[in-house]
Amino acid sequence: MCFLIISITFSISRLDSPKKIAGKDRKTVSNGCGAFGYMINFDELELYGFNKCCEKHDKCYSICRESKKKCDNDFYFCLKKNCFESFCKELIDFIISLVNNLGCLPYLVSQKNVCVC
Repeated sequence: MCFLIISITFSISRLDSPKKIAGKDRKTVSNGCGAFGYMINFDELELYGFNKCCEKHDKCYSICRESKKKCDNDFYFCLKKNCFESFCKELIDFIISLVNNLGCLPYLVSQKNVCVC
């Protein structure tokens, strides 16, 4: 069995305040590509469409009663559509793994902020 090891260098920066993106009925908040106050700028890796996918993913989380699964699946296909380099296929799997393992809290917080009983 062969293992492909990819070393990628990029910066992770602390995001002091979330960026607002206009939503349909209300403003939704995007932190770009990241969570818990940290952001990755995929433009530095020349993966230019990835940042837009992250913003769409955040916006999806901010639609009341939208399922996490649908948002995450749409995110996966958006990343895949913007993958033109061979190394990014493995990177997408890693990103989706992070979303699956760390995305529950950001999803729940977004839902709490937008859903009004």
